[in-house]
Amino acid sequence: MISDPELVRDLLHSAPMPPVPDAPGPGIAWLRAHVPRFCDGPVHRRRRAAVQRELDRLDPAALRVEATARAGQPLAHVRVLLKAMELPESAVTAVAVVAAAYQPHEPTTPETDAAVRELVALCAVPARVSGCTHDSADVPTAGSDTGMHSTLAGAPRRPARTAAGEAEVGDLATPGRTADTDRRTLGDGTSASEDETTDDERIAARICLLVQACAATGELIAAARAANIGAPADRPALIMATAPPLRSTRRLVDGVVTELDLRHPGLGFGAGPHRCPGHELAIALAGGVLESDTPATLSEPGGEPPLPGSAPRPTPHIPSGPSGRPATGSLPDRHLRIDPTMPPEPTPPAHPGRQPGTHQPSESHRTESHRAGSPRPDPGPVGSGGIEGPTNYRPRNRNLVDSTDFHTLHHGERPLILPNAWDFTSGALLADAGFPAIATTSLGVAAAAGLPDGKAASADETFALAARLTRLPVAVSVDIEAGFADDPTDVADYVARLADLGVAGINIEDGRDNTALATPETQADLINIIKAHVPHVFVNARVDTHWFGIDEDSTVHRARLYAAAGADGLFVPGVTDPVTLRTLVAATPLPLNTLYTPSGPDTDALAALGVRRISTGSALYRAALGAAVGLARTLRGDPGELSAPPDYRRIQALLAAANTA
Repeated sequence: MISDPELVRDLLHSAPMPPVPDAPGPGIAWLRAHVPRFCDGPVHRRRRAAVQRELDRLDPAALRVEATARAGQPLAHVRVLLKAMELPESAVTAVAVVAAAYQPHEPTTPETDAAVRELVALCAVPARVSGCTHDSADVPTAGSDTGMHSTLAGAPRRPARTAAGEAEVGDLATPGRTADTDRRTLGDGTSASEDETTDDERIAARICLLVQACAATGELIAAARAANIGAPADRPALIMATAPPLRSTRRLVDGVVTELDLRHPGLGFGAGPHRCPGHELAIALAGGVLESDTPATLSEPGGEPPLPGSAPRPTPHIPSGPSGRPATGSLPDRHLRIDPTMPPEPTPPAHPGRQPGTHQPSESHRTESHRAGSPRPDPGPVGSGGIEGPTNYRPRNRNLVDSTDFHTLHHGERPLILPNAWDFTSGALLADAGFPAIATTSLGVAAAAGLPDGKAASADETFALAARLTRLPVAVSVDIEAGFADDPTDVADYVARLADLGVAGINIEDGRDNTALATPETQADLINIIKAHVPHVFVNARVDTHWFGIDEDSTVHRARLYAAAGADGLFVPGVTDPVTLRTLVAATPLPLNTLYTPSGPDTDALAALGVRRISTGSALYRAALGAAVGLARTLRGDPGELSAPPDYRRIQALLAAANTA
């Protein structure tokens, strides 16, 4: 990757895009071959003009108002844009699927092609698309006179803009313009006219506007939520100007496809002919979504310093309120945290009632002793009742390992070995052995309490263990099965309470009741709601298709949907085949987590395949049980070697029998 900002800027102006092959369609390869993103020269100028015409029909002020009204909805920024373009909101899933596979280095699957076909059918003008005719009589065309101006807030149609930002004469979105009157002035001083644009390109322009808004604006929203500067709604513009979260772009440099680092002031929207024309739109959508967020507590001098091992990236000074602390630090790839220091510990609320802008645990996650109106429990290592109140409350003597460090551990030279503890002592011994992070095992936690795994029976026991483990000086990730609740808001509240303790990450599965799978869309919505609630928590999205042996063909589709919904990691237990592992690594930009299997590839082989995290699951717990039983049998005089660890099914069967007796 080239990181020098001046060289990057020069290359953005001069280096060509890596070419993509032409392809019949519609499908993901067809889309790449017809959008302005992956071409140069006159073809790029013509296609960019088509995108600009779509942008001219959208009013940023109206978009911001609508985004504020929809701030709590999953992928709200995409839904707002769909409405503005007079497309059905049901297309939001197709947009997310295409966004996850849009870049040419991403693999193509039948699911991505089907999603493109769905969007083509919705966006098509009455024309022929690469040999495929689409009936679009009910779909507004690119020249339709019904746009955002009549849909949201009565906003007037916006005149076209020149590179200097001045309004051009005339309404370029009006149908019937001639080539002379509808010739567009572009950012490089050249021009392109509407009648030169093909029907394929007009349709692709509408789709690419949705897809790039889904991905890039989604990253901007996540970065602004994680930032600790100013009012949330003001952060998108500030971040993009000073510490942009979008990691890189690709260009041909001396004939080699090369990554260019965009994380420099002024480069967040690119530069040169391919500079993003929708920057005003992105700022408006992100600002609107964040409008209702509670302003973060500003860091003051005397807060906790960055922990050893963190590597914040210096950025230009960003005023952040009275402290004037400069903004520093970033998370790998998709995440940004402007200020890595901990704010001073706030005084916990005197009563457990809801406070404005804070997370309130649901009734389903509270024990009777901690119902509303009861005295607040001591914030020490309490049992099942836990801690209520704002998510920036950290009880004293708790783990202050920043979630930034846990994210970073997934991007080291070697895979993160994540051992799973089942009680405080096992966790303490693992921490003492030098592991920088530990997780919990849902089987071990549930079984130790005489409860079955995967049945949403151990929410209180899991929370109690998390409260104890966060006393250790390591990052802690908690396995919450499917969330211990049916209502996504209840699940998000539970995760927020874990975050209050200092938990850095969670593992959440799409398996249900050990027998079935949630629909991909349902699980994606759940992940999105969790990330909106507690954006800094690392969400490891577990796909149980191979674990259950159900609908394995949907694994990549699920992985991409969960990535688009905001997941930070992908976990597919039950896969040991190198070909499948390599496919999963390539399917999303997320770090892939596998489950340790004695008969599977070793750590070196997994690292070579691209795996970034290896969990032990219940293996340590079961090994301890086997060793304990074996030692007892030896003392009794039983012949033979020590007992082998009991397998998962045997433990579950013992628990089921105990709970039905």
